[in-house]
Amino acid sequence: MNLVELKKIAVQLIEKYPALKTEIVELYQLAVDEVEEGGSEMHESHLSYQDMMNLVDEYNEDQKGK
Repeated sequence: MNLVELKKIAVQLIEKYPALKTEIVELYQLAVDEVEEGGSEMHESHLSYQDMMNLVDEYNEDQKGK
């Protein structure tokens, strides 16, 4: 996965979970920043993707409790 693919996923997640927009954008931007500072694009994209999925999972769990 690269940053272009990650951005596509982030946009899709924001469309599906608008309440998480700020957090998703922050996670994407963190990946961009890390790559700009010399981090591996594949690695940082993967980490950000995992964090986005965890965020969505937590959100869905919270919604079940309501």
